[in-house]
Amino acid sequence: MKTIGEGAFVYSGIKEIYFMGDQPEFGQNWIAGLNVTVYYPKGNSKWNTGSLDTFNSKGLRWTQSTPTNTILSTNLNEENSDSYVLLWVFVAIIAIAIILRMVLFLRKRKLNNTIVDMDVKGRLVA
Repeated sequence: MKTIGEGAFVYSGIKEIYFMGDQPEFGQNWIAGLNVTVYYPKGNSKWNTGSLDTFNSKGLRWTQSTPTNTILSTNLNEENSDSYVLLWVFVAIIAIAIILRMVLFLRKRKLNNTIVDMDVKGRLVA
């Protein structure tokens, strides 16, 4: 990543940001209004630590870390992730209920129109 634009993460709710490589160019107020911990690679001489405290964010904390190739998290709004799971469970239950209703309807209809109940000309057999 070479550049992070102006206001890129403003009010996103993100709690942690991990950088793996060289320091990007930061746009003005790229992180304003957040309470966030930003991890940057330990021992990387491309990071200008003197400029890190100049951003407009009261809860900004810079921490050196050892980078890994692991993707940590891409969910920016974890508070709502449970709501999405519940929504999909609800949708699945409704879909199953509709399918069962259709199967029962077709089965009942088939039982009422069996060939056993009719003669060759379509008249009911007593």
